[in-house]
Amino acid sequence: MGDSTVNARQPGKDKLEHEGAELGRIHALANNRKALGYWLGFLKGILASNDVETAEFEPLSVEAENFLRLLHDPDAYELIEDLRIWKNEPREVYEIIQSVVDVRSRDFVVESEKDEIN
Repeated sequence: MGDSTVNARQPGKDKLEHEGAELGRIHALANNRKALGYWLGFLKGILASNDVETAEFEPLSVEAENFLRLLHDPDAYELIEDLRIWKNEPREVYEIIQSVVDVRSRDFVVESEKDEIN
């Protein structure tokens, strides 16, 4: 065949090529899943007290910025903006976080014990 794509599997072996594209995709999916699990866990931790204090806004913003840098997540960006807009409204921020957790948790199905740990 005239296909110029490179198979990430080594010829004659059933192994993935070190630093190959296929292995990279596998790691990217796993890392994205781990990051989403961490992000959801962090947000659920914020919600655990049934209240958000304004003193929590700064650390929450830092974590949202870290998550945004890592995965370019639109919810993280919106949360950063909402923290600025609703800086004197902790109840509103709580409801925004609750909404993010509700929506994103539907997409995140626990598949293994590691997911719970992350």
